[in-house]
Order: sequence, then structure tokens, then C-alpha cells
Amino acid sequence: MEAWEALELRIGQRVHVHKEGTTMKPEFDSVDAEILAVREKSFNEMSGPRVGDFLRTPEGFLRFTHDWGESIQTTVRPTHPCNGDASFYLSDGNVSFSGSLDSSIDKKLLKDTGEKQDGSFWFFHHNAFEAHNGVYFRIPCRVFEMVQA
Repeated sequence: MEAWEALELRIGQRVHVHKEGTTMKPEFDSVDAEILAVREKSFNEMSGPRVGDFLRTPEGFLRFTHDWGESIQTTVRPTHPCNGDASFYLSDGNVSFSGSLDSSIDKKLLKDTGEKQDGSFWFFHHNAFEAHNGVYFRIPCRVFEMVQA
């Protein structure tokens, strides 16, 4: 394999490593599509605002990041220096967020607009928990807006 060497991992998965040592990211395939179908179904069965959904604000869209029960946090505003550091991991039955958080919002002040917006997520290729093994995709998420108390 000229410039690329294939390494066989214990789980039988192949990862291609460049001779200089950089790892190629795995490609989303039919096995990942099956995993996504199950996880997306579970995600869509959750009621109310979910981690990963969007909040429309005058400055643009934010995403929900942490659910506290009666309130939910968002990503930081577009003007914040850490804006854009978000990562949303879609697992079985929930979403985990990694990145900078803004203040929480009382869920009673949120209204589902009925609109959808595609949000980016990731999970481990073939559900194999290893470094450099994430696959990335977009799925429809709910869009919320704030209402007056």
C-alpha cells in the first residue's frame, strides 16, 4: 500500500495511518447508518427541548447544551470568544455536549416553533470507542424561541 499502511485493530476494524503518523478519519457507512437510525428514533421520542435542539435569538441560533430538568443551558453567544467549540455526541437515548456553556433558561419560557434545523452530531464508528474513530452527520432538530413570562 505505497503511502498508506493498514493497521489491524483488535476488533477487526481497519484504520489507515499515513506514514508520517496522521490518522485518517473513518467514513460513515451502512453499519453507522443502522446505528444512527436507532439513535435518531430514540432522540425524536424525547419531548420538549433536548440537548442538541436550537434556540432562535436576535443574534442567531444557539443550541441547547445541558438539561437541568426545569431549565436548560445553551451554547455561548456568537460574540463570545469560545463560540464554535461545540461537540454533540449522540448516544443511545441522549445527547452529550462538550464545549462552552451559557446561562440556563427556564423551560417554561420556551416555545417549540414547529420548525426544524439540521444539527451536527457524532458518534463512534461502528460503536467502537477509540481515539480518532468518530463519524459525523447532521439530523433534524427542533427550533425553539423564548416567550414572555
